[in-house]
Amino acid sequence: MDNPKKKDWRKMAIIVLMLGLVGTSYGWYQSSKLYNHLSLPSFHYFEYGDYYVSVEGTLTSSTDELANKFHTLDITCNKTEKICRQAQADTVFNILSVYTQTFNITDWNDQYITFSSEEDTLACVKYDYRIDRLLKTLNGVRTTINTAGTCEGMSTVPMKLELADGLKISLKLQGR
Repeated sequence: MDNPKKKDWRKMAIIVLMLGLVGTSYGWYQSSKLYNHLSLPSFHYFEYGDYYVSVEGTLTSSTDELANKFHTLDITCNKTEKICRQAQADTVFNILSVYTQTFNITDWNDQYITFSSEEDTLACVKYDYRIDRLLKTLNGVRTTINTAGTCEGMSTVPMKLELADGLKISLKLQGR
């Protein structure tokens, strides 16, 4: 004859084990999220003489949430060439993408360097950036210039952008 207390103990042991497995699985899932494995670059500013400036960091927005939180930029500006070169890396659906773009410098003085993307007929947006040489910051605005075709659904509200410290963003996304 089976002891009813023994059956109750077995049921409780099975329930506790199942809860433990569910908790462990959830913990593994949380730790496997992409932002737990990314180390975004810190913000760096470098200037050499009056003809070379470089900034690196993670792009953020104060007006709207970026579609991609893992959006890093490395921009180098050369006064003699009158251009800024941007190398950009981001992840979409856990796939790393890398892009490069060249901007024409519209102004270079003791305080600011301003540069803009070309208005291409196929482009959805235009970027205008400003490096503040005194504050050692990069700010920008993304403006929608086309809402037809593949650009349909793009927000028409200008988005304010700032280059920030990616390490702080990584830690915040990880809940630290």
